[in-house]
Order: sequence, then C-alpha cells, then structure tokens
Amino acid sequence: MTGSKSLALLPAVTAFILVSSSSALANTAAKAAPESVVQSGIYDVGIIPSSPGLCPAGSAYITMYGDDEDSNNHSAIAGWVGAIHEHVSSHVDGTEFGFCRVDGSQLYNLGHYALIDWSSNDASKAQIGSYTYSVLKLGTYCPNGSIDFTYYVDNEDNNNQNASSGTIWPNVVSQNMSLKFCMFTPSVAGYPHMAAFPDYGISYGVLAGRNIPPSTLGHHNYWIKRGTAVTDDEDHNNQDGPQSGGQTLNDKIDFGNNVFHNTVLGYSVSKTTFYIAEVRLDCEQPAVLWNNSLQSATLVGNRCFVRTEPTNASLFIYANKYYVTPTPSQNCPIGNWDGAHCFVQQEPSGGFIWHNGFYVSAGSGNSCPANFTYDGAHCYRPTPWGTTAFAWSGNFYTTTLPNCIDGAYDSANCYVGKPPVNTTAFILSQTFYYTQ
Repeated sequence: MTGSKSLALLPAVTAFILVSSSSALANTAAKAAPESVVQSGIYDVGIIPSSPGLCPAGSAYITMYGDDEDSNNHSAIAGWVGAIHEHVSSHVDGTEFGFCRVDGSQLYNLGHYALIDWSSNDASKAQIGSYTYSVLKLGTYCPNGSIDFTYYVDNEDNNNQNASSGTIWPNVVSQNMSLKFCMFTPSVAGYPHMAAFPDYGISYGVLAGRNIPPSTLGHHNYWIKRGTAVTDDEDHNNQDGPQSGGQTLNDKIDFGNNVFHNTVLGYSVSKTTFYIAEVRLDCEQPAVLWNNSLQSATLVGNRCFVRTEPTNASLFIYANKYYVTPTPSQNCPIGNWDGAHCFVQQEPSGGFIWHNGFYVSAGSGNSCPANFTYDGAHCYRPTPWGTTAFAWSGNFYTTTLPNCIDGAYDSANCYVGKPPVNTTAFILSQTFYYTQ
C-alpha cells in the first residue's frame, strides 16, 4: 500500500451489514470529491441488480473492483449476491461490486422499532440487523434520515489492480477503496417507514440480511434471499474498517469481537464480509407456456404469481419447468375404447410390435393389409403420439391418450410451461410461481 497505515480503534456497528476480520481499523481520510463532479441526483444511491448491467431504463450501471489478497486467497461468494462476482486470472484475485444508480428519496427505514431487542434479550424480539439495511451513496446527501458512513477496504499491496467504471463519487477507488453508504435503521426519528421496498422496475438487493426477525406476531422478513461476499483483503498491517459516522446509541453498537476479529487459519488473514439481501422481485418477465404464448406474472409478496391450477390437478416441477400429472381418459386416437384400453384390431398372422409400432409380414408384391404401409422390409402401422402399443390375447391395442387438465401431453406428463430465464419455478397452494 502506498504511504503509511495509521491505526485507530473505532467501534464496530452491527447495522453496517459488513464485517471485517481485521482488528486494525482505518481512520485514513478519504479523498475529497473533485469540484468538477456533477451528480445526477442529490439523493442518488446504488442498489444491487440481480445480474451485472441489468439496471432500470435510464439508470447508470457502475462497478468497483477490489484486488484481493494474492497469497492464499480465501475470497468467497455464497447465496444471493446479485451483480457481485469474483474475478480470477493469472495474477488478479478480486471482487467486483456492481450497482445501479437510482433515486434514493423513495427509500425509508423499515420501522418495527418496538419489536427490536435493544437490551432485554427477549427472544420474541429482533436484532437490529433484522430491520437495518444500507445502500451505496452516490449523491450529495443520504436520503430520509439515513446515516452516512464510510467503510475502508485495504486491498492487495503488491501489483494492485483496483479499478472502477462509471461515476462512483463520493466513493473512491485507488490503491484501496473508500466506500460510502447510507444506512437506514428503525431508530430514525421524524421520518415515515415503508412497508415494502420501492419498485425500480428490476429485481434488486441491498446490503442487509445478517439477521432475520423471529416468526412471532408483528414481525416481517424483508429479505427474499440472502448471501455473503467475503473479500480476502491485504494481510500485511491491514486497515479495514469504518472511517466515520453511523453510530447512534439506539443502533446497539457492538464493541466486542463479534464483528471485527482476527481469524487464524494457519496464517494471518484479513477479510471483510458483505451481507447482501434481495429485497425486491421484478415480475415483468413473463412465463412461456406450452404453446409458446406468454403468461404475464404478478408480484405477490416476495414471489411472482404465474397461474393457479384446478384443485384436482397434481402439480410438480421438473428441470425447472411446470408440469401437471395426466389423468386417465377414454380417448382413443385409433381403435375403440373397450372399457380398459383402445382395441385396434386382431393381431395378423406373423404380426409383432417393434419400437412402439405394429408390424406384419408383407404379402405378394410387398402388399400390406389396410392401414399398414410397406417400409421396405415389413408392413408398418404407427401408433399415435402419446400412446403405447401392446399385444394381448391375439389382439393389437394401444393405451389411451391421457387427459391434460392444463398444458399439453409430452408422452409422459402434461407440460404447462417454464419460468423466465435465470429464475426458479416453484409451487405453493396449487399455484405456479417463480422467484429469482
């Protein structure tokens, strides 16, 4: 790292929703914003899209890349982290953070102040992290009473490859990263709270999810999916940590080793854990049905509603596609229903079944019986798609063509459709949904 590394023991705030495993915290001042920087919105913030670059129309996508520790690198991604991803090459082991610039004035705290366990160790109450979240600061001010704070990431000293794209001010990416956040906590007074995260037109996440609330009455879990991005930072004289702001008495500051600590894995390591939570699911992508028509989806809670099936339908998911189990029928595409199967005809002399088709030896001049066609070797009668040929007691039969309450029969089951790309199909209460 360029220059000296000064040490300052700063209190660690659980509500930051990021954790460093270095015990040496930074107080190095971030670079001042250049006067030439013009912000597109004084309350702009960065949210984490579901995939790199997948931002709302007119929204800029920005990235910040941190070069992680070269030696024995243990950076790791787990769970839902949206556009955050690792990059590995012959030299660089690093983590790229991607954000969409949006208007932060639509964001508020999540409320539930009275249901937070501030000091009583009441299991029916929630930890502060259950209702606290942070977004990247990209404007002049943090919106609606959110707390402005800075987190410093001490990146790899040797042959550093840090980089950024787009306008990231007031954040700074040089040899190390100085990240600015706006933290929303339930303790913010004088501002309304929101019942759901706003619709920016995309699925997105924020820094959150270290804790989840209990399932007792009055609580609400805003985290649809959770994940972590662990950056293995510079091992030598590491300066990871918060630089300023963010501390209030009601935010239950953790002064102990729960947040910042050294981890010994046979060598000295310094890590930062970023807690990420998906908080809004976009249902604008339609599902594709069996006939290639599009089925629009509707946001219901934290999932996308596709369609409800009749109560007598048996639903299942296979290979991330929607299916309904076929039901018995008396449908005989060829032959006649005999009370059990489809009677086709008496089995001719020398007749046989092969590859689900009826066969008989050809007559003089390669002649064939009615409904049979000479195939160059034998006389062949095909079975209708979706049925199975069989012989019994001197007769040819087929199974009936199963009935599909919904969808189309695919020779095994009734295929209904599939969810959009990069989403996951699931079933709840006789209804097909998808989520990301």
